[in-house]
Amino acid sequence: MRTIRTLSKRTGVYGLSGYIDNNAHSNLALSGGPTPAALPNGVNQTGVMLGMFHRF
Repeated sequence: MRTIRTLSKRTGVYGLSGYIDNNAHSNLALSGGPTPAALPNGVNQTGVMLGMFHRF
């Protein structure tokens, strides 16, 4: 899920969230990259990113 809200003509905030429901045989990462070696199969992942931007 993603949302962007404008605070002014050049400034805004954004938020993103995601969830991966891994089964007993998968080890997928939310980022799409390699998973940490310590993460066993079947562990679900949740991620959230919030931020603010300003255009110059």
